[in-house]
Amino acid sequence: MRQSPARSGVIMERIREILLTNYIGAVTIGLVLAQAIFGFVNALVQTAVSYWTISQSRGVMGAPTQFQWSGLIVSMVTVFLYLLVCFSLIRWLYVEPRKIEDEVTDDTPGRGSES
Repeated sequence: MRQSPARSGVIMERIREILLTNYIGAVTIGLVLAQAIFGFVNALVQTAVSYWTISQSRGVMGAPTQFQWSGLIVSMVTVFLYLLVCFSLIRWLYVEPRKIEDEVTDDTPGRGSES
């Protein structure tokens, strides 16, 4: 059973209201942002340790091992997606939607055509 667009808009507004009034939205944004920060730090530490390990093993193993960038790239994409979710939640919850007003012509001084 499909819902009408007007009905789903009402449901989304109700969810937005609940997230704002009960501070669930703020807590969720904080957790997602913390996960992004931890993911970023983890990616940097893992990359540094991996690079250091590879540079140390060159002397022992003989054949040089290349550094794998795929782990860092996947981690940075994950961090980017966390930040995207975080900023999307901030925009949806805390930025008021702009109301488009029709241009109304009035006779106030400085507006419209002057005679």
